[in-house]
Amino acid sequence: MTLDENQLLSEILTRLSTIGDLLNLGFDEIQQWPNGLLNTLEQAGLLIQDVQTQSLQCGGCEYGCIMPVTFTEDATRAFIVCDHPEQQDYMGRVAVSLSRLNQWQLGTKQVATVVAQLLKIEAKPLYQVQTDSYALGILKGAKGRRPAVLTLNPLSVVINHRSMLVSELLYIEDSQLYIDILRINDALKTSSSSND
Repeated sequence: MTLDENQLLSEILTRLSTIGDLLNLGFDEIQQWPNGLLNTLEQAGLLIQDVQTQSLQCGGCEYGCIMPVTFTEDATRAFIVCDHPEQQDYMGRVAVSLSRLNQWQLGTKQVATVVAQLLKIEAKPLYQVQTDSYALGILKGAKGRRPAVLTLNPLSVVINHRSMLVSELLYIEDSQLYIDILRINDALKTSSSSND
């Protein structure tokens, strides 16, 4: 079963919510994505290319060990040295394509920045240690101005005491990242509670 780009976006945002601050995505995983998805997420600022990984799953045999990557002296070639007791004599050094070392990061700070931009909030998101959240800024609705907050566990946008999972708010259409503005506007229309 192959996932479409919106299912994959939802899945990586859910993984980030589970893991916490940063999610690393490797070349092998991203190669399975639909064409253009990586570019769309990079253009939106949701994914950034990170430093090269230092270990990979070896493809030399059926064991698929996670092993450190070693480079030649001139750093033009990479390989994994097999240390599996049953395979070491047969495998030796297993060549690794340099492109497999590329990885990308998805972080909560990036999500906060992108969500604020999609909501057309000009202020820079501010991390709030005491609540483990980002204050995104103020949104204006029919019932007044309301703060928008990105909570990190779970990864949700909270407006007017209404929590909406980011994995359900963000979507891709025509190679562009969008936020479900109808749900945002609906949250803004909700009457505020008496403890505001």
